[in-house]
Formats: sequence, structure tokens, C-alpha cells
Amino acid sequence: MNAPDSTSYAPAPPDEDAAPNEDAAPDEEAPDQTEAHRRLREAVPDDKPALVMDLIERHPEGRLVLPKQGGRGAALAEVNLSTEALEPHLSAEHAAVPPWWNDEQGALRLHGADLEGAMLRGADLRDADLRDANLRGATLGGADLRGALLENADLREADLASARLDEAQLGGARLDMALLENAVLHRAYLRFAHVQYAALDQADLRDADLWGADLEGASLRYTDLREALLHEANVQDGDLNGSDLRDADLRTAVLREADLHEADLRGAKLEGADLQRAVLQGTRLQSLLLTGCTIKHVYLSEARLAGTRLNQRQIVGALGEELDGEYEAARSGYLALEQAFSDFGVPDASRWAYIKKRRMQKLTARQNARRAAGRRDWRAAASNGLSYAQAKLAEWVCNYGESIPRTIASIFAVYVVFVVLYGLTGSVVRAGPGAEVVHFLPLSNFDDLATFGLITMTAPEGPQVSLHPNGTFAHLLTSLHTLITIGLTGLLGYVLGNRIHK
Repeated sequence: MNAPDSTSYAPAPPDEDAAPNEDAAPDEEAPDQTEAHRRLREAVPDDKPALVMDLIERHPEGRLVLPKQGGRGAALAEVNLSTEALEPHLSAEHAAVPPWWNDEQGALRLHGADLEGAMLRGADLRDADLRDANLRGATLGGADLRGALLENADLREADLASARLDEAQLGGARLDMALLENAVLHRAYLRFAHVQYAALDQADLRDADLWGADLEGASLRYTDLREALLHEANVQDGDLNGSDLRDADLRTAVLREADLHEADLRGAKLEGADLQRAVLQGTRLQSLLLTGCTIKHVYLSEARLAGTRLNQRQIVGALGEELDGEYEAARSGYLALEQAFSDFGVPDASRWAYIKKRRMQKLTARQNARRAAGRRDWRAAASNGLSYAQAKLAEWVCNYGESIPRTIASIFAVYVVFVVLYGLTGSVVRAGPGAEVVHFLPLSNFDDLATFGLITMTAPEGPQVSLHPNGTFAHLLTSLHTLITIGLTGLLGYVLGNRIHK
């Protein structure tokens, strides 16, 4: 492609015969931005309000336009633009309301202002009209914006640490990646605001209206959200570690994969909330109704669930800790579920949680044995390996004391194994009447072996019949058969009693 002719971009020469545009603003009325930046940098804070008003009055659209120059924003630190500071400048000499004044709001008018990257640290902007203003990257740390109008304002990447935003109107504002640590937003209006990946650690959002706000990935560690309205808000992947959400409205909110570790949600409304894979470890969830929530694969280690209502089917198979291979933490989570289900008299769900808890203990032992073997700690490896084997045996035999069919099947399996052993080892003989041993019973004589096995299940010697154990080994084998069977029979009684009790 040929490069365009540079002359095609040259401005056309002025037409000397053309009539002058009488409506055009004189050149001297358009404030020079470089000069404006210089004057603001050199002025003391008390002189800056007058400069701001002058810049607005001289702008053709009555706006404050001070974009960044040379990577530096407007120098307005500590400026006092509150109503009290500006009211003395309203005098009779103004035939109409000046462009820097919002008569309805009774405060400074900065509607649509361009203050990108401005230095406004400690500024007093109470009740200011900053709707649609561009404050992207501005420094507003410690600024007073109480009651300010900031609807649809661009505050992306702005520094608002420790700023006062009580009752500020921030509906639809862009606060993505803004710094709001320790900021006060008590009763602030943030409906449908964009607050993605912003830092709101230890901020005060009590009674704030965050209906439909997008807080995806935002950091809200130890933030005060008591009685906040988060209906339909998106807090996916947000960090709410240690936050206070007591009595907050989180109905239909998206909290998927959010970190609520040690948060306090007592009294919160969670109907329809999506908590899939959310971290609820150590979270205070007492007396909450979670039956209408999505809590698939949540993390519940050390969660406080006293009086909490939820269903087994909501877990969808496993807790998040189990899926991540954190079996010790998963054991704690299933313990919390077991107690919660037991408190509300749901025996089947409580039994399921108990079995899952025991399985996590088994898997923890296996995991510890492998780790010990990896570091050549053979004593710890053997100890944990033995614990795993015992737990595995308990699972096979009776499913940790919860399965009657499995216990009966274990008794039957022991019976079959010993019958086969009797036949293979020639441990049973048949004696004829008035004679010594006549012949051994091979495995093909299964009927006689099965009869002998039934006889020795409860007594190694059995009744006086023609079938007898042959030799010392046979007596040891029948004694072991009897001992195991008696033990399994006692276990069956325990399992039956356990099921009846529950």
C-alpha cells in the first residue's frame, strides 16, 4: 500500500473572504491547560478553589478539564471545595447560577470533569457533583466525599484509601482495581457499580447498597458489610476472609469460589445464592437457612454449623477439601456436617457424613504413610500404614459400623473361606461307627465340609457327630474360625443396635 500524500493532511488555508464566526469563543477564554497545571502547582491550598472556579467559568462547556500532562495530574491536594468554602463566592454580581455551582445539590458542580490522575489527597469534596467525571488513576486518599454524586464516574485504579464516602452516590461507577482500603462507605449507594479486583480491605460498607454490583475478584478482607444489600451481586472469586456479613442480604448473589474463611454470616439472607466451591472454613454460619443455596463442593473445614439447615444432596458427592486431596481438612468438614445433620434429626445424612469422615481418616493415614516413606521415616510409615489397613478392614467388614448387609456378607465370606481351607488342608475326617478314622474328606465332599463349617462357627469341637478335626493344625483352624465368627456376630449386634438407636 502506498503511503498517503502528507499534503492531504495539511489544514486548509483560511478563507480571508469568509465571514467571521461571531459565536466562537475568543481564544483567551479557553484556559491553557499547561498554564493551569503550573498555576495549581504553585498555588497554596487556600487559593486553589478560586483557580478551579475560574477554569470552569472560562471553559466553553463550563467543565473542569485538567487531564494528565507529562504523566502528572492536576495538583489539588488538600483543596477545600466544600459548600461552606464556595458559598461566599456566590454573590449578586452573578446574573445567573455560575457553571461551577449545582444549585439543586447546593454544592460544587464538576459534572463530566476530566481529572484523570489528579492529586486530590485530603481534598474536601463533600456533596460535590462528580457525575460522569473522569477520575481514573486519581489520588483521593483521605479525601472527604461524603454525600458526593459519583454516578457513572470513572474511578478505575484510583487511590481512595481511607477516603470518606458516607452516603455517596456511586451507582454505575467504575471502580475496577481501585484502592479503597479503610475507606468509609457507610450507607453508600453502589448499585450496579463495577468494582472488579478492587481492594476494599477493612473498609466500612455497613448498610451499603450493592445491589447487582460486580465485585468479581475484589479483596474485602476484614471488611464490615453488616446489613449491606448484596442482592444479585457478583462476588465470584472475591476474598472476604474475616469479613463481617451479619444480617447482610446476599439473596441470589454469586459467591462462587469466594474465600469466606472465618467470615461471620450470622443472620444473613442467602436464598438462591451460589456458593459453589466457596471457602467456608471456620466461617460462622450458625442458624442459617442454606437449603436454597448452591453449595456444591464447598470447603467446610472447622465451619460452625450449629442450627444450620442444609441437605446432603446439596454437597453433590464431596467437599472441596476432599477433591483437593486435603483429607484431614475434609474430615473436619464432614464432622461439622455430621453434627449439623444430627441436630436436625436427619439420620441418613448424618450417617453419610460419618462414613465420609471415617474415610477421610483412612486416606489421611495413607497420605501420611507415603509422606513418611518419602522422607525415610520408616517408623511413622509403618504406624500410619497400619492405621490405614485397620481402617480399610473396618470399611470392608461393616462400613465403619453402619452397614448390616456388609457385616452379614463378611460372616458368610469367612464361612466360605474356612470351608475351602478345611477341604484343601484335609482338616476334616469322617469316623465310622465303632472304628477309628475311616477317611479324609477332600474338597469334593463339599456338603460334609459345609456342615462341619456351620458346626464350628460357634464351637471349635462341635457336637458329637462323625465329622472331626484332624490333628493339631485342624484344631487351630477351627478355633480361629470360631473366634472370628463370634467377633463378627458381636459386631453385627453392635451395628443393629447402632441403626436402631439412630
